[in-house]
Amino acid sequence: MATAAQRKAERARLRRETSAVEAATHDGSTEEKPAAIKKSRDTVTVCCKIMNGLILQNHVLVDDVEPVFGGGFRPCKKARKVGEPIKINGPARAPGSDPDAKQVTGGYGLTFNVPKDDFEKWMHDNAELDMVRNRLIFAADSSERAKDQARDQKTIRSGLEPLNTEGRKGNGDYIDPRMPRNLKKYKPDDDSTDIRGA
Repeated sequence: MATAAQRKAERARLRRETSAVEAATHDGSTEEKPAAIKKSRDTVTVCCKIMNGLILQNHVLVDDVEPVFGGGFRPCKKARKVGEPIKINGPARAPGSDPDAKQVTGGYGLTFNVPKDDFEKWMHDNAELDMVRNRLIFAADSSERAKDQARDQKTIRSGLEPLNTEGRKGNGDYIDPRMPRNLKKYKPDDDSTDIRGA
C-alpha cells in the first residue's frame, strides 16, 4: 500500500503530464503535436441521413487522477476536447423554412467544407456506431461525388422516416416494414372487436 507521500507525488506527476499535453495543444510551439491537432487545408462534403443532423466533437485521452471511495486517488484516462465542434446538417427542414436553405440529395443532408482530418478522426473513433456501419453518414472529396453516392444509397433507411400507413403490397402487407402486421382499421359500426383488438 502506497504512503500518503507516494500518492501525493503520483498525483503531482500526473498533473504535470496533463498540463504538458494541454500546453502542447494550445500554444504555438514547434514540438510534435498529436495527429488530431494537426490541421489540413483539405475539406470534404459530408452526407448525413440522421434527421436533425449531428454535432461532431473530437477528443483525445489524457492521463488524470480520480478520487476513490475511502480516500486517495487513482490514475485514470479522461477525454479532453480537441478542436471546435462541427455541425453536420441532416435532411430535416423546419416548417415554413426556405427549401433551398439546405441541400438534400437521396435523403441525405449535405454539409460542405468540413475539415477532412477532423472528420476522418471522428469516423475512426466512432467506427462501431450503427450510423457509421450502416452508412448513414459518410464523406466524399467533392460535392459531385457526395451527391452521386447519396443518390446511389437513397434506399438505405435510417428508421427515423415517417411511417407509411397507407401503402400496401399486392398481398395486403404494408410497404413499410415497421408497420404491425395484424393492424385493423377502426370501423365504428363493427362490434366484433373491442378497443384492444380482441
